[in-house]
Amino acid sequence: MPQVSVRRAGAADAGAWVACYLDALEAAYGDLMPPAFGPVHRAREAELVAAKEVELADGSPLAPVRGWVAEDERGVVLAVACVRDGANGWERDRGLPPATATLQLEKLYAVPAALGTGAGPALFAAAVGDAASYLWLVEGNERAERFYRRRGYVPDGVRTLGGPTWFERTMVRLART
Repeated sequence: MPQVSVRRAGAADAGAWVACYLDALEAAYGDLMPPAFGPVHRAREAELVAAKEVELADGSPLAPVRGWVAEDERGVVLAVACVRDGANGWERDRGLPPATATLQLEKLYAVPAALGTGAGPALFAAAVGDAASYLWLVEGNERAERFYRRRGYVPDGVRTLGGPTWFERTMVRLART
C-alpha cells in the first residue's frame, strides 16, 4: 500500500488536481451516468485548469475556497478535495434554502488506485475534520453515501437537479452539525 500524504493545494497543482478530479469523476459515475458524461467533463479540462489556477493562487479573491491533494510517495495525486465557506452561486440562483452549516465540502474525489489506501479519509480529515458542514451527493452514488454517513452526514431534506453537465440527475444535500 502506498504512503499517502495530504497537503493544501496551490496554483501550481491545478493541472494535476483537475486531471485527478476528471479521472476520479469518470470512475465514480461511470455506471450512474450516460456514456457522454466523461467526455462532456473532459472537454472542459483546459477551462477547469485555468479556473483552478485562479482559485488556488495565494491571495486569490476566491479565498473562501480551499483545495487539498492527497499524493503518494512519488508525488502522484491520488485524491482531491475542495471546501468553501458558504453556498455556491448555483445554490443561490435556484433559491435553495440555506444549509444549517456554512462550510461546504464541494468536492472530494479519489482515483481507483487510491481506494483502500486511506487517501480519502485522510483528505477528508484535513479538509473538513470535525466541522459542521454540508455537501451535495448525486443520488445513487452508494459508495460516497456510505463514506459520508460513516462521518455523520444525513440527508437534510433538500433535493435538486444537477445541471446539464450532470445530465439533470437528482442531487441530495447531506449535512453534519
